[in-house]
Amino acid sequence: ELYMFDEAIAVYNEMLAMDMNADGKKMVQAEIKRANDAKALFFNPVPMIATRLGVINSDYDDHTPIPMADESKIFFTSKRKGGLNSELSKDGKLYEDIWIYDKTKGVWSKPENINQPVNTIGHDATCGLSADGKLLFIYRASKRRPGDIYMSTETNGTWSEPEKLNRKINKRRRAERHASISPDLQTLYFSSDRNRGKGGRDIWVSQKNAKGEWGKAKNFPLNTKFDEESPYMMPDGKTMYFSSKGYNGMGGYDIFKTVLTNGKWSTPVNIGFPVNTVSDDVFYFPLPNEKKAYFTRRNTERADIYIAYLYDMEDNNLLVEGLVKDYKEYTSQYPITETKGDTTFYDNRKLVGKRRVVTLVDSVFIAEKTTNLVNDSVYYVPENEKIQVIDVASGNVLDIYETNSNKGDYVFVLLPGKNYKILYNAPNHVFDTKNITAKSTTKARKIYYDAILVKIASGETEKIKNTPYDKGSSDFNDFTSQELSIIEKALTTYPDLFINFSTEDYLKEGTPISKERKRKLVEYLKGKGIDESRIFIDLSPRAIDQNFVEYTIYDEESLKKAQEDKKERVKDNKEVVVIDPDPVKKNEVTIQFENVYFDFDKSYVGNKSDISLSKLANFLRDNPTTKIKIIGYADAVGAASYNIKLSKRRAKAVQKYLSSKGVKANQMSIAGYGEANPVALNKTSSGAWFEAAKDYNRRVEFKVLVQSEKLLKIIQLENVPKEYRDSNYIKNYDGK
Repeated sequence: ELYMFDEAIAVYNEMLAMDMNADGKKMVQAEIKRANDAKALFFNPVPMIATRLGVINSDYDDHTPIPMADESKIFFTSKRKGGLNSELSKDGKLYEDIWIYDKTKGVWSKPENINQPVNTIGHDATCGLSADGKLLFIYRASKRRPGDIYMSTETNGTWSEPEKLNRKINKRRRAERHASISPDLQTLYFSSDRNRGKGGRDIWVSQKNAKGEWGKAKNFPLNTKFDEESPYMMPDGKTMYFSSKGYNGMGGYDIFKTVLTNGKWSTPVNIGFPVNTVSDDVFYFPLPNEKKAYFTRRNTERADIYIAYLYDMEDNNLLVEGLVKDYKEYTSQYPITETKGDTTFYDNRKLVGKRRVVTLVDSVFIAEKTTNLVNDSVYYVPENEKIQVIDVASGNVLDIYETNSNKGDYVFVLLPGKNYKILYNAPNHVFDTKNITAKSTTKARKIYYDAILVKIASGETEKIKNTPYDKGSSDFNDFTSQELSIIEKALTTYPDLFINFSTEDYLKEGTPISKERKRKLVEYLKGKGIDESRIFIDLSPRAIDQNFVEYTIYDEESLKKAQEDKKERVKDNKEVVVIDPDPVKKNEVTIQFENVYFDFDKSYVGNKSDISLSKLANFLRDNPTTKIKIIGYADAVGAASYNIKLSKRRAKAVQKYLSSKGVKANQMSIAGYGEANPVALNKTSSGAWFEAAKDYNRRVEFKVLVQSEKLLKIIQLENVPKEYRDSNYIKNYDGK
């Protein structure tokens, strides 16, 4: 795995000089040819990148990722925890199960076990999927049978009981797996170690007969005396990818491509490095355009799922690469010199190599050069780091990646047409982000970015970032909105951290727009339940560009130092007009609800409201003299009298939830106003039910009846789209 081809060839040549028989020399010569083939592939890489996919991989074996044509779902196999059998199999690992990663289920969705009837307590693995995603081929193994192919059919989101394919496909004492069906569903390609093959494991082909049954399998003409595996037929019905140990490769299994023309398969072509490596590279499943593919890389430790991109500089896509490292770890031990576009590292010994430096202007690739660089081992790479690609317009996480090695290097491709925020994160570290504008990209770009994660440690946590604003505006643009969401999650995850917002020059009174920006930033975090004692303003000693806000995340000791530093600066500077080193002091807590919504004819309080309701409960518990009214509503479907009762049940459900969190009974009263005072339209202008809008009327609202010394402000119904709103809605409606 060290790619030391010349050294290996030299050793083999020394072996040839030794006294050995003809068969021995033939074996050594074959290894020399393999090393030369691998060397040629390694030093002539194809324009592709391959990166480990963090959104799917676990700490266990993960393999055979088969995507739907539109990538909405990815079926894969895993030995992770959460399968149907918690016992260990004979290899000392958990049993294989089939899992699904469903991108349509939201931003933070995780892979789910496909469960019964597809999975059993034995080994169940993905081995093929039809082009329309309706037929799933399953590999099952047991103590008595080394492996058979089954098929399950999807109907209206439900998978049928898998049926074992006939004896023409499955042989009793042989292992069959990795099936691929032709687009017309008439031809099945699969791998098997059955008799009368050319090698240990071959690809076989079966045709359906007039009765719709699979016929006798024939040996695929491109098999060799070595192993062939994992055939995948493209939707065009003539392009096939498969893995082989028998053609010119880099070692173990390599992935090859062949095309059927006039009834004859072309000579297999190695798809090249960096997808193929000295590890086993198998189960290659491209999307229909062949510019993106999912595959598996196996080494001695485990199997992992990778994603590959064809990167063409003629296309208008973006190549993003760099390192993820811990700033505090190396700056506390090694002196550094920072230069524009890169950082030079010194270890007080000697320079040991060169590193590429790219010049970026507004994230656009301009030029590159190399510079002397010391040993990269001087920086620290955080463990379990993740790289999330976020669509800033929607907030959806599009992909999650991991770094490719213990050096923390990463690389991936972004497609044009969107603006992106890249989030770099690791446990017990403060995150880093990178904004990338690609919505109107018309040419290929390369972006190199070294992400710096700050380890959370007393007296050493200080992460400084800027977030942009549109010129002359205090409203959050898409980039800043997503940055704030990330900040809020970090502060919620690590309750001992603090944040400061600063604008313009710290020694001058801020302009009205900078004051308004800070006010909105503070109110946003308070509305998300971040206590005001953790939010500060104007501690930064830097002059800040007028179209940016700088924020800094501290631990308690680092915050105290920043406060002391500011006091010293203020004392030494006589031109200061307004400086307030203390936290924002507003005797008001704002809790913002998406609102408490309910399913049709239901009064159950769902998980969507748990966070806001918990914040409300905490406030009421800490301020026992505050009193609120909980008001339930319903849409206009059904009898008005029934909707009154339903709305009261909804209010009572929220009251019960708050009581379970420690809120006193005398702090809450309830009411149910049924279908009165709709916030959204129940019907369209034509009189039909306005399905998308009326859902917002199944809700609970809150009214503060008695305030305590600390004021409570509740913001709700902000997320009702303007086109759905009922203009007759009355805020603070009293039921009359």
